[in-house]
Amino acid sequence: ELGGMYKLDGVLDREGGMALKTALESLSRRLGELDHRTPKQRRADALKEIIHHALDGGTLPRRNGARPHIAVHTTPEGLRGELGAAPGELANGTPISNKTVQRLACDSLMHRVLKADSLVVDVGRAHR
Repeated sequence: ELGGMYKLDGVLDREGGMALKTALESLSRRLGELDHRTPKQRRADALKEIIHHALDGGTLPRRNGARPHIAVHTTPEGLRGELGAAPGELANGTPISNKTVQRLACDSLMHRVLKADSLVVDVGRAHR
């Protein structure tokens, strides 16, 4: 982890490499003349899309009884994008902007945990 970013480096066998290359190429084309991302940026965005597709599909194996997920901590004010609201945080403590919180929340299943005096009051059911 580098300042909230992740560096990925690895070697795949030919079959895995071709599968990854094919998936990346299908998602990393320029999106018109106004797309000024470098090929490297487009491949990184394509990899993120592949990862989110795998997570959203619900077909990944369970770990400790739960499907893979991303945990984000925020306040109601941050989720609404109110001016002056504290930034959100990923589960590892990495701060993220409230715009990022809103984007992640847009297509997610959410569990709400409300606190009063540092006690969990309600752990809601997952809902969109």
